[in-house]
Amino acid sequence: MRLILTTAALVLIVSGCNSGGSGLTVTPSSPWPRFRHDSAHTGAGIGRVASPRGTPSAVPVDASPPLSPVLSSPALGIDGTAYALSERGTLIAVRSDGTVKWRTAECSVCNDGNVEIGTTLSSPTLFAPPRGAVTVYFGSESGRIYGFEDRADHAACTLCFNAPEATPELAGARFSAPVTLLTHVATGKVVQIFASAAVRRPGSNFDEGRIVSISASGDLLWLYPRLEPYPSPFVTSIAIGASSSAVAGSADGTLHVLSLLQAGEPLWRFFVGPFQHPDTPVALAPVTAGGVVYALSTNGRVLALSNAGGSQVWERTLPRTELAASLALGVQALPGETPTATIPVPLTPTPAAPTIPEPSPGSPTLSAPPTTTPTPTPTPIPLGLTSSLFILTKDGRFLALDARNGADAPTGDVQQAIDGDVLSSPALSLDAYLVFGSTAGTLYAIENRSGLAAWPPIALAPGVPIRSSPAIAADGTIWVGADNGYLYRVGGQ
Repeated sequence: MRLILTTAALVLIVSGCNSGGSGLTVTPSSPWPRFRHDSAHTGAGIGRVASPRGTPSAVPVDASPPLSPVLSSPALGIDGTAYALSERGTLIAVRSDGTVKWRTAECSVCNDGNVEIGTTLSSPTLFAPPRGAVTVYFGSESGRIYGFEDRADHAACTLCFNAPEATPELAGARFSAPVTLLTHVATGKVVQIFASAAVRRPGSNFDEGRIVSISASGDLLWLYPRLEPYPSPFVTSIAIGASSSAVAGSADGTLHVLSLLQAGEPLWRFFVGPFQHPDTPVALAPVTAGGVVYALSTNGRVLALSNAGGSQVWERTLPRTELAASLALGVQALPGETPTATIPVPLTPTPAAPTIPEPSPGSPTLSAPPTTTPTPTPTPIPLGLTSSLFILTKDGRFLALDARNGADAPTGDVQQAIDGDVLSSPALSLDAYLVFGSTAGTLYAIENRSGLAAWPPIALAPGVPIRSSPAIAADGTIWVGADNGYLYRVGGQ
């Protein structure tokens, strides 16, 4: 394939529109189209989760044992279909009622014939137009970027970009982070796909980095850096900031900001600190809002930087803090009635068959959450207007910072106890709850002011880490993967 240098003019960010808890007004074309909800990486959606939960259901993502972990964040179509990837390289589509539409593990349009997707650490990113089929995009550890169109009863592979085939400069490339999409304002079609890459050139013992831009048809448009690879791999998903800028982090702790209107020309860099915790391959995602870039490191450094030139707006260092989950940006609940703290109570496995549409050996046993709670579920609280950054530490502490100046935002004195570590990036619901999983296999929803629970913690996969970031549907249904290879659906009653 040839390298095509273009100016990305007249583009609109498809999955970069903010909504719900983010306090912004434009709604994306699906309730949860990608990792961190949108390409600003706010993690804030449009579904409400305060209502009591019904009995969870689960489906294995791989078609047959042994099942591989589901590290990816599910993405949700307009009709509620959930899309997820297993580490082994199976893409699954599950209807809103929990039944499987299709699975696929190979692409038929690659130049070298039918190709297995192979090892995949990326999360799916959706192109979900108001009318027409959904296309699911993601990268793989084999150096390919795929596109699959959802054709109701099967998936059709429509894109197979093979990086080493496109240019020798991408020999040994791996795409572990979710891709980011841009569409044309007039046609509504995808015009560019951006991906962070780690590149290990033949004969080398270390990884270098590139940011790759390709067209929807698979032409290589541009690379960053232009001439030589950056001496450290790019590990974060690419956020879209003000003035059509792209923001990404590399493994050496540097934040890079590029101009999309100038084919990836560098604008500025800033050292933040490590973006990737050794316990999870999912890197801490930068967040953009209101002309500011927010970034955090695994050692507890939080920064706000001007998108225009990289000057520091504020900085906080959180003492004795280890971070492994991305922050969420949104608005806090106003002071008022809040739920009483509850103690995590694992669900007791029952001998009855689990609610799984397609049972298989090793299926998890699920039962309904406890129906009695210490206090009634609170009425959703009206949201304020000031944005805050919501942070969950690896050891389960909840923190909130004022996005304007980094000062502590008000939080409750007593917070929900968390069983296990937090490696799952929180999803922020419209009614101001942070939804996330723990390494003990438990799902939580805590209010972003009081830190108390919407409902008793749900033991989805006791003893099995949840490193996937949840997705919240428009009706409040929660979808999340686990390391046992299952995709879980937790609906409201």
